[in-house]
Amino acid sequence: MPVLRSPLELVEADLRQTWRALWPRSQPLTNVEASKGALTFDADGASAAAMVMPAPIPNNELAGPAATSWLWPTATQDLAGYGAHIVVWASRAASHLAAFQTMTRVAATIVRATNALGVYVGGAGLVIKGDLFVEMAQELELPVALWVDLRCMREPDGRSSLFTVGLNQLGLHEIEIPAANKACGDLRIWTMNLVAWLIESRPTINQGETVGLSQDERIRVDYADSMVGRLGPVMRLTGL
Repeated sequence: MPVLRSPLELVEADLRQTWRALWPRSQPLTNVEASKGALTFDADGASAAAMVMPAPIPNNELAGPAATSWLWPTATQDLAGYGAHIVVWASRAASHLAAFQTMTRVAATIVRATNALGVYVGGAGLVIKGDLFVEMAQELELPVALWVDLRCMREPDGRSSLFTVGLNQLGLHEIEIPAANKACGDLRIWTMNLVAWLIESRPTINQGETVGLSQDERIRVDYADSMVGRLGPVMRLTGL
């Protein structure tokens, strides 16, 4: 959901032009139709749509993600008093992953075309500043940080813990790391690389088996209850 300072109208010509500018190797948008504040169109072989909602996201849903965003530390201040948002979705793609990739490109296009403040990814409970969202969508084949929140905390013993939010929407178990001898920045990068592999490869990983990002790395996988009280099981990783 791109977040706007105030309501506006989506303009077909702006959307087409911005799509061509951001994704020059993609086919142009086709079958564009406008109706009641919404645009529907075909993009990347999928059906997509965007609808302007002339009000803040209901139930103050943005407050928590804004307060905890590691990609946008000033989100709470920057989003204060925002007045509208846009709902973006994609369907009929070649795969679940392809739908996410198309939806991300469409959202980035709308951010650039409307100068949106940022993007709220409801399934991951995260917000990303608008220009960063566009940059990451352009540069990364699998922009994991735009789809999955990686919430990391420094523990009293000096180690770090981490849990993901958003892997369920990609059909995967959420990941929890109760303790790791890595700083939060390094732990997030490690986890993003693992998540990218899980999304692309869809491996079968059984209870008690190990994963790693190198031949020598052996990180144990257990399917266990969540350490933060979520519905489980989650993929718990130990040995980092």
